[in-house]
Amino acid sequence: MIGRRWRVPVGVVLGVNSALGANRVFALVTVVAIAASTALATSLEMSSRAVQRLADRTAAALAGDAPLEVTAGELGVPERLIEAIAHAPGVASAAGALSATLTVDAARVPVHVLGIDLLAEGAAGELAAHRRGVDVRDPLKVVARGDAVLLSAGLAAQAGVGFDDALAVHGPLGARTLHVEGLLADAGVARAYAGQIAVMDVYALQALLGRAGFVDRIEVVPAPGVSLDALEAELGRVAAGTATVERPGRHFDALGQTVAGLRAAVFMLAGLGSAVAALLSYAALSTAVERRLREFAVLRATGFAARDVAVLILGDALAYAAVGTALGLAAGRVLAGRFVPAMTAIADFFVGSAAIAAEISVSPGTVALAAAVGFASALAGAVGPARAATRRWLADAAPEAPRAAAAPTRLPGPLVLAAALGACALLRGIPPRVRAPAELAIGAALAASLVRPALDFAARRRAGLSRALPGVGHLLGTGLAARPRGTALAVAAISCLVAFVLGALVLSASFGATLAAFVGARYPGGVEVTANAPLEPELGQRIAPAVVATIRAAPGVTDVCERYLAHALFRGEEVALSAYQAEASLRHRVFAPGHEGERDTLAALARGEVAVSETFARRYDVARGDELELPTPSGAVRFRVAGTFPNLAGPMGVVYLDLAAFDAHWPRTGASSLLFFTAGDPAPVIAAVRRATADAAGLFFTDQAALLEQARAFAGNFDALLFGVGSLALCLGGVAIANLLLGIAAARRRELVLLRTAGAAPNQLAALVLADAALLACGSIAIGGVLGALVASPLLEIMADEFGLILDTHFDWARLALLAALVLAAVLASAAYPAALVRRIAALEISSFA
Repeated sequence: MIGRRWRVPVGVVLGVNSALGANRVFALVTVVAIAASTALATSLEMSSRAVQRLADRTAAALAGDAPLEVTAGELGVPERLIEAIAHAPGVASAAGALSATLTVDAARVPVHVLGIDLLAEGAAGELAAHRRGVDVRDPLKVVARGDAVLLSAGLAAQAGVGFDDALAVHGPLGARTLHVEGLLADAGVARAYAGQIAVMDVYALQALLGRAGFVDRIEVVPAPGVSLDALEAELGRVAAGTATVERPGRHFDALGQTVAGLRAAVFMLAGLGSAVAALLSYAALSTAVERRLREFAVLRATGFAARDVAVLILGDALAYAAVGTALGLAAGRVLAGRFVPAMTAIADFFVGSAAIAAEISVSPGTVALAAAVGFASALAGAVGPARAATRRWLADAAPEAPRAAAAPTRLPGPLVLAAALGACALLRGIPPRVRAPAELAIGAALAASLVRPALDFAARRRAGLSRALPGVGHLLGTGLAARPRGTALAVAAISCLVAFVLGALVLSASFGATLAAFVGARYPGGVEVTANAPLEPELGQRIAPAVVATIRAAPGVTDVCERYLAHALFRGEEVALSAYQAEASLRHRVFAPGHEGERDTLAALARGEVAVSETFARRYDVARGDELELPTPSGAVRFRVAGTFPNLAGPMGVVYLDLAAFDAHWPRTGASSLLFFTAGDPAPVIAAVRRATADAAGLFFTDQAALLEQARAFAGNFDALLFGVGSLALCLGGVAIANLLLGIAAARRRELVLLRTAGAAPNQLAALVLADAALLACGSIAIGGVLGALVASPLLEIMADEFGLILDTHFDWARLALLAALVLAAVLASAAYPAALVRRIAALEISSFA
């Protein structure tokens, strides 16, 4: 008998021997499954947290101690309002601030410029400079030069400039040269935007941007003892109709909402990966336990209690979880860098993935998530095998008596699950965040419940299968029937993964098709001119008025349509204003089929009305005929809503208006973009415009064909995240199939030996394994395809609710067929090793596989 103090060492030795010996394949399968699911969860968590971390750091560096700010969005607050705010009761100080994004020519990177009042006195001076960590030794020297700039040390090194050097930049008014009067150490404001920041005097920045008389916000410090709520209400009355009073950080709160949506998707994916890993762990550990039943029976006979055997199995599962979690965490750190470009497109004001990539790190939360996914899946998979093993005694090690033929399986369970799945898909009151995982869970259960009826059906069609597949047809499905529970788990896992990947492909195809239709149906024959690459975030660059005039006067140009994009506050939130020349647009715009009514809406814009995007209409419950009230420098102005336009601009939406109406209420400098039309080939016109605007470097000329190509490339960036997740999902699927077939081959080794002895050729045995794999794959693909079509609907709703992307459902049948082919290929490839093991079986061989 083995004493109690020796049971743990003996259990450890037996566990190591099992993992590295006869059961090493199953141990490897379990570890790979746990590692893949952990990598999937942690990589997305680290990517989304990098965005949030940089946003929080930037908000803290810029906000300082001012608890209130007066703002009107990107359009700005009239400078005259500073004095009125400063003299309001309860205000200790008020200072204007201005922000802009310029491009540094030398480094070809953006720089976020913060304009503050360096000469403000008293508390305002403390507010404007020192509280942000800006150490200005001689403010008079900085203000004396209208081109003086204080540059972060990191950006100065990147641009190759130092103190007293010239810095070439591009801004709204074209190329400019600034003079570096100081460097900011890595503290305070210099930590905002990952160091891509500079500081100027607010009035010098106004001149650089062409925004004299306006600031972005007025930062307010209350007098001691003043109630913040009461002061906010008082300042709201002072700024009524012109600006809004709010707490700092609203722009970053909006980003936080976007990141929160990503986090929700992350935890849904983590849950899916954990569930699949639990199924795979269960299947792998079940197979390992079955192969060790004699060993456990011997242990029970030598003094091991049932609890000791269960602890032994759970200990093995914890060891697998520890190794798999560590590997998955390391892989997740690498994958997070691959997912950053897709995150960058969402967090567009950071511009470029380098800043976000620098913020990727493993946090305690990441480790906790990895442990939750890895250990929970392993332990969940170990509970069943542990219970089964503790119920076996020595006599149980003998071969089981043949079981009586089971009665044909009835279908009440599958019918109930199918009804539940249909109800979940049809009840639109269920939030999409809940409906998507619920459909996956119910669909996986339905897939598992269909396995037994399908195997019974195959058993009743042996004669037909034998004629269709001579040599192996009469045995088709018998291997799967030998392990019905493992087969059901594998089908559930593969169907769930196929459904998720298919839903992601539908989402991706819908985004690409909607974007292409949106871009392609607008202005054929027009050439778009922008100050930044098409479809990239607009960093505040504008096409200077002189350049616009040059393009209008260029020989061969028959018409020009200017566009100006800005942001204003509506109901306390920042929304985009898209102003363009409606009459010029009417002359050239092509309306997509079914959208001809937009012509009347566009004509109403020319009369001074506005239109809104579909996202805006949904978010703010605005319909045709309603009125919108927008703040302007001269007070609130009401506009009548003429209709809606489709747009992919984000969760807040867009307000469209004629450029003349915009100019009547807000100041602007230049244009965000413009379209020009020519009588013939636009190429010589573009060349002439380039020569005439050589000093305005950075202009991009894009015709419709190139714009469509850019749209497809942009949609391809969106695919990167989805395909990365899909690849991991398919990897998990391959692991599931390999695990199941290895278990079946191990469980049927005596039967296969008898078949080999009876005259079956090695290739026939291998073909039998591959045929079972193909049967499994085809069934999983069929169920997963139907389930994926259902899951795509809530995924599209999530895109509309969380990110403001209202997409037309589009099925890319070629890609879906490719997915089915890849799944089938992955399954057959996973079956190759079990097939090779079976092929090596010799006649009268009784031993297990080595």
